[in-house]
Amino acid sequence: MVLANVFDQLSLSFSEQVSQLGSITLLSAFSLLLLAGLWTIFRLMLNAICNYFSTRQRMERRLLFYTNQRNRLNRLCHFKKIRLLHVSQQKRKILLKNMIKNM
Repeated sequence: MVLANVFDQLSLSFSEQVSQLGSITLLSAFSLLLLAGLWTIFRLMLNAICNYFSTRQRMERRLLFYTNQRNRLNRLCHFKKIRLLHVSQQKRKILLKNMIKNM
């Protein structure tokens, strides 16, 4: 593009052809840059998909699932135990009150 301006300043006849060549070159460069970006995105997506379905990742996800499930069951057991202790304590209090009344 700069070369076309120089030729235009010097009043040379082929400045229009140089301008068209510069435009085509610029368009080609942008197209190449766009294709390189799309190719990089495609490669990254393909790599991510392959990693997601790899044996190691599946085993890690399965281990995490079982660990979370065990932790959930432990919490559930803990809260059931607390509830059972509370209910039994309330029953004892009621029985104690009834026993005191009956005496």
